Amino acid sequence: MRDDLVVPWYRSIRFRLVAAAVVVEACMLALLLSNSVRLISEALEEQTRGRLEALAPLLNAALNGNVFQRNYIEIQSVLDQLVRAESTDIRYLAVFDQRGRQLAVAGPVPTRPSIDTSIGQALSDMVYDTEVKLVLRDESVGSVRFGLSLTQMISLRDSVAQQGLVIAALEILLSLLLLASGGYLITRHIGRLLAATRRVAAGDYASRIALPSHDEIGLLAANFNRMAGAIEERVGQLQASEGRFRSIFDSVSEAIFLHDAQSGRIIDVNRAMCEMYRCSREEALRAVPNQFSLGEPPYSTAEALALMDRAVHEGPQTFEWHARTLDGDLFWVEVDLRMVHMGDQPRLLAVVRDITERRRIESELRQAASVFEHTGEGIMITDADTRIVDVNAAFSVITGFARDEVMGRYPTILGSGRHDREFYAQMWRSINERGFWHGEIWNRRKDGALYAELLTITAMRDDNGRLTRYVGLFSDITEIKDQQRRLEHMAHYDALTRLPNRILLADRLAQAIALSARSQKLLAVAYLDLDGFKPVNDTFGHDTGDQLLIEAARRFGECIRAGDTACRLGGDEFVLLVSSLSNIEECAQVFDRILASIATPFRIDGHEIAISASIGVTLYPLDDADPDTLLRHADQAMYLAKQAGRGRFHLFDSEQDRLVEAHYEARSRIQDGLRLHEFELHYQPKVNMRTGRVVGAEALIRWQHPQRGLVLPGDFLPVIEGTAFAVTLGRWAMDTAVAQLDAWRRSGLDLTLSINMAARHLQEAGFVEELSLLLQRYPGLPADVIELEVLETAAIEDFVEAGDVIRSTRQLGVRFALDDFGTGYSSMSYLKRLQVDTLKIDQSFVKDMLEDEGDRAIVEGMISLARVFGREVIAEGVENAETGRALLRLGCELAQGYGIARPMPALEVPPWIEAWQGGAGWRLPAG
Repeated sequence: MRDDLVVPWYRSIRFRLVAAAVVVEACMLALLLSNSVRLISEALEEQTRGRLEALAPLLNAALNGNVFQRNYIEIQSVLDQLVRAESTDIRYLAVFDQRGRQLAVAGPVPTRPSIDTSIGQALSDMVYDTEVKLVLRDESVGSVRFGLSLTQMISLRDSVAQQGLVIAALEILLSLLLLASGGYLITRHIGRLLAATRRVAAGDYASRIALPSHDEIGLLAANFNRMAGAIEERVGQLQASEGRFRSIFDSVSEAIFLHDAQSGRIIDVNRAMCEMYRCSREEALRAVPNQFSLGEPPYSTAEALALMDRAVHEGPQTFEWHARTLDGDLFWVEVDLRMVHMGDQPRLLAVVRDITERRRIESELRQAASVFEHTGEGIMITDADTRIVDVNAAFSVITGFARDEVMGRYPTILGSGRHDREFYAQMWRSINERGFWHGEIWNRRKDGALYAELLTITAMRDDNGRLTRYVGLFSDITEIKDQQRRLEHMAHYDALTRLPNRILLADRLAQAIALSARSQKLLAVAYLDLDGFKPVNDTFGHDTGDQLLIEAARRFGECIRAGDTACRLGGDEFVLLVSSLSNIEECAQVFDRILASIATPFRIDGHEIAISASIGVTLYPLDDADPDTLLRHADQAMYLAKQAGRGRFHLFDSEQDRLVEAHYEARSRIQDGLRLHEFELHYQPKVNMRTGRVVGAEALIRWQHPQRGLVLPGDFLPVIEGTAFAVTLGRWAMDTAVAQLDAWRRSGLDLTLSINMAARHLQEAGFVEELSLLLQRYPGLPADVIELEVLETAAIEDFVEAGDVIRSTRQLGVRFALDDFGTGYSSMSYLKRLQVDTLKIDQSFVKDMLEDEGDRAIVEGMISLARVFGREVIAEGVENAETGRALLRLGCELAQGYGIARPMPALEVPPWIEAWQGGAGWRLPAG
């Protein structure tokens, strides 16, 4: 038999049965002997009391009379007899009178005998000491004290006890024999059972016991086999469950420790813990918690155990801990420590998260907060709707606004008004497309003072890309800008005229060329030289010459736009850069203005000085040369202008120069025509086709050219369109027409008069005041008989400004007509908002409406549109009666055209009207 199947004899069931029997029998014997001794003692007590009760009357009868009589001899005699008598077992006797004096004694009396109340008190000297009162006639005469020997009774008790002990020993021997036999019968198969249980305990759950016995041991073996099978199945399930648990346990991203709740010992860890602390599971289980900590207060073993104790007694604990990997690297973790029960075992579960990165971010945030509050740059934070949510102290220092004054408001409270909409639109495009904008901007402080700032705006987004806030970081660069401006001005500007000098010209020219390339528009590079400047210096002195240069620079600077550049090269030579020109005509207008401004006499130091300018111009990219070459070409053109007679400009390109010269000559000839009174107005009547009445006329300009004859407007108005002379000519036409209308009405003609207005004239500053003054010159002329006609395209081109002028003009009483209606936008929205009185259907639709159904539908739609909006409608270009009848059927009663009358001079109008009304007229039936 193997050693692992042998049970030591002192652990065997047989030994334990015998030992148990010995213990039980010993206990029973002890109880029996104890009971026997108790019973004997009680019997001895009863026997002693009985003898005392028997001796008491005997002694009283024998001694009371002698004691009363003091018969000492008789008393002594009685005492001696009693002591010597064997039947009484009296060891001594002593008689005392009632005063306690000893009268007689017999036997060995103790020195101071004490009275025993029980057998137990008498066992010390084997004598039971007692006292009996002597009474005579119910009166105490003394007492007798004596002692009874207990030796005989004690011997009897001991004999009985020895006999009981022998009987008990025999009983124990017989019991042991019986138990040994029963133990053998019971334990003969237990060895096999024991071996099987040990195999199962060792993990061999397939182990079984084969016993032929059908007694209780056999049943025990069968039950064991069933139990082993159930354990095998349950262990399989537990192993599968443990596998699933381990898989989940190891798949958790946080590190997990499982500690013993009492000792703090590590019981288990997951894979994340091994990765986080860079150790194997076996190393973790062998380690102590201090190995995974900093090891110094407040991150030592003592603090760790204290936290574990708090988790056990107070509940879950969450805290940050300075941890250490097994190879010594330190990092920060957040620990969630709590009690859990696994079966009936209390455990401490620690879930650990690495927060090193989070603490780094928090540290950076704290640093950022410190920087936010103490930095010298202003910081403004807004929400996604640009409402201010926070500012720092530097913001308040720079802007003058306290934090509470700007919270919840928009950054527009800082707006300076110096930037246009395009500036902010470009800023937001950059922020939306690139996530930030960086640049310089002007803002306004709380006290109203302007300041320059270098600003960076950053759009902040969350992890999902959703916009959360905007952060603006800025610094006050006003002083830097001022200093920079002073230095730049000194380096790049002429000290006398304050114009850019030759150095800045190179930069401006490069920028202008780049702008022209991007915009596909013309850039004029002009070389300007003052004619007659040297004589001024010679005549009036250099101080006067300097003042003349300053004033001349101011004048031609006012003639160009803010984005253009005027530079002084030295002496009386200047360069002009004029950008974004659409055509050569626009270029000519600019330089005509400059020439005119210079030609106006100067008043300097009381002297009237007249000079002129010669300008040479080259156009980029028509002249596709480099900047130096462009300047050289402009210089060459300037000399050509001087050679041509001065006081003019010359275009460098030969072909373009020819065209410009021709255009310039044509325009000059038109201007000469007005000066020479070659222009006149013709008038075309307007009639009501239903009633035949002449309701008015339209003033139309004509040029009576000496060589070309009568020139129609289409041949000369386009040459001056958009120029200042167009306004001059329009002003002449309006003055002439109103004067003629006033003369007609004073002569009895009840007419209205329509006057065509150029778009530039209508939008000229002071137009309404000019018209008001004109009306004041003719107080007898009602304002509502004057109707100003403006082209639909001109009115829509600048809708807002045109609308304002029309409203202001109608307040004077003057009516407005929209000419050539249908050739522009014809928007109902525009028609509703433009406060015109009359719509004039363009002749291009009227003349073909009988043959073209499309034109007829357009005309019908326009008439209906005018009726809906409450506007008067008139058709132009009516050339025959059939067209007039068609218009009447569509609801249009007013008309003009060659079929009614051609434009005629003013003197022919009254006879024509008389002839028209004196005859049948041109009344057309409605059907």
